[in-house]
Amino acid sequence: VASGTGQHVAHLATCFPGLQFLPSEFDREDLPDSIRAHSLGMSNVLPPVFLDSSSSPSVWKETVGEVPFDAVIVANMCHISPWKCTAGLVCGAAAVLRAPEASGRGGGLLCIYGPFLRNGKATTESNARFD
Repeated sequence: VASGTGQHVAHLATCFPGLQFLPSEFDREDLPDSIRAHSLGMSNVLPPVFLDSSSSPSVWKETVGEVPFDAVIVANMCHISPWKCTAGLVCGAAAVLRAPEASGRGGGLLCIYGPFLRNGKATTESNARFD
C-alpha cells in the first residue's frame, strides 16, 4: 500500500523472490511509472494498482481481488497522511488478509513501517529528520 516510487517493493521482491507483490499507489500521475521502472524485469511484482487507502473494504477487494493476502505492507504513509488513510488501511487490510485457520496457522499480517518513536525519541537520525 502506498508504494510511492516503488523502491521498497523492488527491494522486498529482490529479497523474497518466492513471494508475489502487488504494489499500489494513490497518485495516478508519475508514480506508477516509477514503480514499474524500479521493478522492471521482476517476475514476482505485478503491475501497480490505484488504491486510496481510505477506501471502504469493498473497494479494497474490488481493487486487489478476492484472493486472501499473506501480508499487507505500508512504509512511510501513516505519519504523513490524513488519519482516515490509516483507519482505512486497517479496515481494508482486514478485508483482504488471510484469516487464521482452525489448524493453528495464523492470519495474514499488516506490517507498518515508518519513523516511529521509542520512549519519545527517534530510533535513527534519518527518522528524526523525516517529516
